[in-house]
Amino acid sequence: IVSLGYATEKIRAVGSPRFDRYRRIKAPVAHAPFTILCVAPEIRQHPIYDSYSAADYFTSIAAAVKRLERVQVIIKVRPERAGRALSRSIINSAFSNPTNVVVRSSSLAELLTRVDVVVSGYSTAILEALQCGLPVIILAFSPVEALMVDFHFARYRDAGAVIIAYTAQELADALSELATHPERRNT
Repeated sequence: IVSLGYATEKIRAVGSPRFDRYRRIKAPVAHAPFTILCVAPEIRQHPIYDSYSAADYFTSIAAAVKRLERVQVIIKVRPERAGRALSRSIINSAFSNPTNVVVRSSSLAELLTRVDVVVSGYSTAILEALQCGLPVIILAFSPVEALMVDFHFARYRDAGAVIIAYTAQELADALSELATHPERRNT
C-alpha cells in the first residue's frame, strides 16, 4: 500500500476477529494417540463437493487411518443443519471402526488445540491450522480441487508449510510419515 503512495501513518492494521484468536493458542504438543482433525466438506449441490466427493474424501481418510496404529480421528462438521444427516451417513459408512472416530461441531479454534495434524479440502481452516503451527494436508483429488489448491497453496507447499495430496495414496503416505515421525510435524 505504501508503494501506491499512501502515507504509512494513514494505514491501519486491521485484523480479523476470527483469525486473531489464534494468537492465544500455544504451540502444538504431540498427543497420544496420534490425533487427526478432518474438516468435513460442505455437502450441497456444489461445484466442488457433492455427496460423491464427500464419500471419496472420507473413504480415503478412513483407508489411510487403517494403516496407522493408535490413532484418533476428529471430524469437524459444519454448524449448519443442511447436509448434516447426509454427512453423518457418509462418515458412518466410510469408517468401519467408529470407536476411534469422533464427530464434533465444536469451534475450530477449540479443536485445533487437541490435534496433531489437520486434513482439509479447500477451506480457510487451512490458514487457521497454519496459524496454530499444525501440519496440514490439503486434499485435492478432483481436477477442480487441484487447480484451486495449486493456485492458492502452491507457495505454502513449496515453503514446506503444507502437504498437498492429489491421491488417496499420497494422503496415506503423508499421514503415515507424520504419525511415525513426530519431529516432522513442525511447520
